[in-house]
Amino acid sequence: MNQAFQDLNSKDNKSHYFDLHDESLVTHGIPGNFPSNKEGMKMYYSEVWRAFPDANYEFDHVVIQGNEAAFMFSLTGTHKGESKQTLQL
Repeated sequence: MNQAFQDLNSKDNKSHYFDLHDESLVTHGIPGNFPSNKEGMKMYYSEVWRAFPDANYEFDHVVIQGNEAAFMFSLTGTHKGESKQTLQL
């Protein structure tokens, strides 16, 4: 989980976060206009980072059981860019 936190808050390249996830990933909680797979997660976070280039994540709750994980996080950042899709944060 520490690596995920470091990757999401990286000033250089947040996309390393995606390397931590298997191709069989199924997401829950991202807007319905994005696929619920790893590619959809990439699309969603890319839009968030375009709109909030200084996005900073803080994990509030983390539950890991076997090969499943769930987390609640807070995101802070300055809206500086436009997103192509409607983001529901």
